[in-house]
Amino acid sequence: MVDPKFKETIYDPFCGTGGFLTEAFNYIKENNIINTDEDLIWARVNQNR
Repeated sequence: MVDPKFKETIYDPFCGTGGFLTEAFNYIKENNIINTDEDLIWARVNQNR
């Protein structure tokens, strides 16, 4: 994972518990890439897909 951006597709090539995707989401959230409530809601909706 180099530097994921909000609304980019992140591919998890591993067949585990989703830890890679969780860490990518946390990285985006912690680095203030999600700036608005709308962005956070969009991320949560897409997290459940």
